[in-house]
Amino acid sequence: MKLGKYRSGQKIENSEAIESLLESWPIPDVKDERRNLKGRSTAMGKSLEELYQKKQAEQAPEQEEEFTPLSIQEIEQIREEAYQEGHAEGKEAGYQEGFEQGKLEGAQKGYEEGVEQGKQEGFESAKPEIAEKIAQLTKLLDELATPFEQVSNEVEKQVVLLATELAKAVVHGELTVNEKAIFNAMKVATDALKNQHHALEILLNPEDFELVNQAIPAEQLADRNWKLVVEPSITKGGLHINSDNSSIDYSVELRLKEILESFLQEAGIDSQNHDS
Repeated sequence: MKLGKYRSGQKIENSEAIESLLESWPIPDVKDERRNLKGRSTAMGKSLEELYQKKQAEQAPEQEEEFTPLSIQEIEQIREEAYQEGHAEGKEAGYQEGFEQGKLEGAQKGYEEGVEQGKQEGFESAKPEIAEKIAQLTKLLDELATPFEQVSNEVEKQVVLLATELAKAVVHGELTVNEKAIFNAMKVATDALKNQHHALEILLNPEDFELVNQAIPAEQLADRNWKLVVEPSITKGGLHINSDNSSIDYSVELRLKEILESFLQEAGIDSQNHDS
């Protein structure tokens, strides 16, 4: 580089001199600058070559990514692959959902059918046992009913017997109190033999004998051809009449028996075993 009139070490006096110097300053060749930087460093120790490479990288224009358009065949292939993938996923999801639904419905139906079948089989298997239990219960009820019927029959008989005894007591009491009872009995008994002209022997209780003997004069007794006889075994209110060819038992016991006999028979009681 030629400095002309400006020598090294000389002081430049003004700006014109500086401009003149710059105009004549030669442009350095930087093509091989990278080779000149190799092995050199700054005052701070940094490699000038690395700084140069970094600067070059920052200044280098970014290369645009080259984009190649897809062909129709590639687009169709992508679409087909996407369709097949979606179809497969949908099929799998539908199959899984249908499988779960079918399994649930099958389990529910199987459960219901199992319950119904179990009930039916249980009922069928229990039929013999149920029939046996019913037969046992029926037999037990029949056995329970029989004693009640027997008790009822016994009670009925006892009631009838009690009623009979009460009737006898009432009749006997009435005959004891009512003095006219013997005269009514004599009228009924003698009327049964009024067509006979034989002498009548009338057997009476001692008390009734006194009553009749006092009430009917001896002449009247003779006119009727009656003979009064005392018989202590005859109950008061009753009498017994004898004639030459017949006799009448008009005792209180016989009259009660005749009155109550039909009643006792209807009750199923043998009157022969309950005579008093």
